[in-house]
Amino acid sequence: VDNNGELPEFDMGAYEAMVSCFGVNHVKLGTKAGKKGNKVEVKGTFDPALPIDFAVDDVTYIIDDGLGYMLTFIIPAGSFEPEGKPDKQKFRFHSAKGSQPGIKAKFDFLKCKFELKVKGVIDTSEITADTLAIVLQAGANLVEEVVQVQAKPKHLEFKREPKLNCCQM
Repeated sequence: VDNNGELPEFDMGAYEAMVSCFGVNHVKLGTKAGKKGNKVEVKGTFDPALPIDFAVDDVTYIIDDGLGYMLTFIIPAGSFEPEGKPDKQKFRFHSAKGSQPGIKAKFDFLKCKFELKVKGVIDTSEITADTLAIVLQAGANLVEEVVQVQAKPKHLEFKREPKLNCCQM
């Protein structure tokens, strides 16, 4: 309150938050111990608030159990390729044959979908948490969702029903 008994005005400027829509619909994380490693699958919905230029932007996926185990998969800039006609806005990445781990990733921006499939992931047998933080960074977009997973005999799994779709929000 100023000397006239009025509240002073503060100019906060123009702050506009750019929030991406993001949701995880399915996670399957293999936990069987072995030399070949396990499979990791993450599928969900993503509508980025800021543009992504796959020629110059890395894409990073992180799965964090909050107990000290974190899986990080980085797909370097220039690695995603357009799939089909440019107006379809589909992009895919396949790691080189024989890569360890083997990574496949997709974005379908018209359907607001993303997918990550990884084979041969070592050290997932130690992950025992019942929640996992799923993080996606693509360009300047950084999004995260924490999901409750169920322990199955050889994997941890999360399925959202009904599925979330950012294109329908």
